[in-house]
Amino acid sequence: KTLPKNVFKPQTPLLSKVISNTVIATSDGCDTCHVVVENKEGIYPFVEGQSLGVIPSGSDENGRNHHLRLYSIASSVSGDNLEKNSLSICVKRVIYQNAETKKLVKGVCSNYICDLKPGDPIQLTGPIGQAFLLPEEPSANYIFIATGTGVAPFRAFWRHLFLEDKVEKFKGNIYLFLG
Repeated sequence: KTLPKNVFKPQTPLLSKVISNTVIATSDGCDTCHVVVENKEGIYPFVEGQSLGVIPSGSDENGRNHHLRLYSIASSVSGDNLEKNSLSICVKRVIYQNAETKKLVKGVCSNYICDLKPGDPIQLTGPIGQAFLLPEEPSANYIFIATGTGVAPFRAFWRHLFLEDKVEKFKGNIYLFLG
C-alpha cells in the first residue's frame, strides 16, 4: 500500500481553514477540543493512523517563527462529514505552573489550536507516519493501548471500521485501554 508522506512541508505548508472547534472535554481546567479543518477536494491525502503538523502563527521570545507540532489525525479518510472534504484533530490545551518560577506556562501550539475560530486560517504539514496503521483484515481483533497517544487515532480507526462505505463489514472485536 502506497502511503502519502510529507506532501506538505514546513517551507510549503497547506493553508487551510477551520470549519469548527468544539470543546469535547474539560479536565484539570484544560479543554480538549475537536477541531475540524477544511480539506477541499481531498487535497491533503492521508490514511487513518497518520499524523499532521500544525504551524502556529507568531514567533518565540527571540523573534523566530514557531516550530510545527505533530497531532494524530482523528478522522477517517472520508472526513468528519464522510464527504472527503474535511479532516480533524483532537487537542488538549496545555497549561501548567512552572515548579521553579511559579509562573503559568501555556503550550504554544495547543493554545493556538484551541483558540481557533471557524474561518480562521491554519497551516498544515505532512502527513507523516507509517507504523501505526490498521491491517486490512475485516475479522481482525484489535487491542488498542493508548498510554500518552490520546484518543484521536483510535477515533479515526473506529470511524474507518464502522462508517466507511468502502470497508467490508467489520466482524472483529475492539478493546481500548486509555490512560
